[in-house]
Amino acid sequence: MFREVFGDRPVVELPNAGDFLQEDDLVTLIALIQNFVQST
Repeated sequence: MFREVFGDRPVVELPNAGDFLQEDDLVTLIALIQNFVQST
């Protein structure tokens, strides 16, 4: 459903993360946030 609503936006799936991204895959989450901030 997410892709149907936001079809043209990038979607990143984190296979090792569950409901708590900051606990399950912190390193990847930080890198994604840094990339986002640098691109805006």
